[in-house]
Amino acid sequence: PQNRAVTMLEGGYSGDKNYHIYNNYISAGTNAVALRYYKVDGYYSENNAIEHAGIYQYLTGITGTVVINYNAYAGASTDNDAEFKWDGTYISLNALRALGYDTDSIIPSNLGVNSSGHPNIGSVVINKGTDLTSLGITKLNVDKAGVTRPQGAGWDSGAYEVDGSRQPSHISVPQNLRIVR
Repeated sequence: PQNRAVTMLEGGYSGDKNYHIYNNYISAGTNAVALRYYKVDGYYSENNAIEHAGIYQYLTGITGTVVINYNAYAGASTDNDAEFKWDGTYISLNALRALGYDTDSIIPSNLGVNSSGHPNIGSVVINKGTDLTSLGITKLNVDKAGVTRPQGAGWDSGAYEVDGSRQPSHISVPQNLRIVR
């Protein structure tokens, strides 16, 4: 049901350490929470592409190292006080940025991806992520379909990397097109 509140990814219990959320595509819902984490020591959220969320990140009692950046929040705004929640307070993306988080994240009107999260030609998530190879997590060096990252000038945000060998360099517009009824 569309009016039902749902949380897409949730975790955290007192004493949990180092939650890493990288390169995901999340299509939530206007009443849904995309990422919700409680009382963890260490939280990392980078290169995620999230759309249609009521709340994009809902974080309570997070301690230790916190890294939130290079995410794409489609449909968000910089000054809406209801799109992020930090320690029990609804805040805007600008307020989150003032805390030092999400400074390189983008807020497009839409992600430009298909229903499974693959970027379309010209998608805003292409080359908008950060290189995560230094983390030593080899599974991040390929996308969900096995395409090596990066294919272009940088990593794509989301679960899929645009495969440069398969992406057309241009789109041909048909000439002398006639509509017959």
